[in-house]
Amino acid sequence: MTNLQDIQACVFDAYGTLFDFSSPMQRRREKIGPEADRLNLLWRQKQLEYSWLRSLMGAHADFWQITAEALDYAMAACNITDKALRAELMELYLSISPYPEALATVEKLKAAKRRTAILSNGSVMMLTAAVNHARLTPHLDAVLSIEEAGVYKPHRRTYQLVLDRLDVQPYQVLFVSANAWDVAGAAHFGFQVAWCNRAGNPPENLPGKAVAEIASLDQVLPLVGLCPPTLRNNTRDARHAAEVQPAEAERPAAKDADHPATTRPHPDGLGQGRSDRRGRDPQPTATARRPLPLRRRGGDEQGRDGAAQPGGVGGVGAQGPGPLHVPGRNRAVGRGREVRDRVGAADFVAGGSLMGKGIGHKVMIS
Repeated sequence: MTNLQDIQACVFDAYGTLFDFSSPMQRRREKIGPEADRLNLLWRQKQLEYSWLRSLMGAHADFWQITAEALDYAMAACNITDKALRAELMELYLSISPYPEALATVEKLKAAKRRTAILSNGSVMMLTAAVNHARLTPHLDAVLSIEEAGVYKPHRRTYQLVLDRLDVQPYQVLFVSANAWDVAGAAHFGFQVAWCNRAGNPPENLPGKAVAEIASLDQVLPLVGLCPPTLRNNTRDARHAAEVQPAEAERPAAKDADHPATTRPHPDGLGQGRSDRRGRDPQPTATARRPLPLRRRGGDEQGRDGAAQPGGVGGVGAQGPGPLHVPGRNRAVGRGREVRDRVGAADFVAGGSLMGKGIGHKVMIS
């Protein structure tokens, strides 16, 4: 079994892994109407297809352009011609919602002295907006855009960006992705890979072997030895909950014959509850919980709308961390958003385009 206790860097994919790509559609579901789910599916499908096809064709365009072209196709296929709706959906992609557990997971990894980074197909401008909106800025050592490589994942040059920036070896990287093709590409490159398989999909038949399958990002923490795993309320974990319930012979015996103790599983799947002599539903206790064993896989692996966090590009409100900045540039990011000049703590390695214009240097975020 692969030892992940010595992992030096935890690197996350962005869209579909840290950020819920369906959140723009969810925020405009009523306006879109009955074609909302189909529109969302086609938008994502074409976004990925266009990135791969442009890589094969040698006709690179940044992810903002690809996202817009994919949306245009999806709207045409769904017979939607509302130009104002199109503008709103593109704008919402800049404040895309993180998954609920994303911030806490990255924060805990950073507090435990693990190096943290994002490696994404997203353009500089898109990642700047998303990372700042999700309040991830102070918890990341690097945000890496494939624009520096000039080709999209899963090309090997994109994963090499992690090694060059963090000065680590492939086996020292735990790469986390919810996208099956990204899992395969990163594992084939040599990373240790955890597949965040929220949908419970079967693995893809591609080269590259993930070392672990998880149902949510917080399950990365026990993989690297930071805390015991916990069960979550979903159908996959309900199945695991049944597996980890103790047998009758293992359950504590009654302390006296007059008031036999009853011990039942807690309804949220967290394991054994406190004994209750009146037969009421028990409350869970820390000592009675049995952790979910994370499954390690030897085979290949495959790849929701969280509440929007306060703030946006250029600031996250009085309670949040400071803004994310691009030095030497004042570029509009969507309507009324601005990236201001300042040098900060984490490196945003970029190359290629910011709103379609080349920048070709490292960008620092704070």
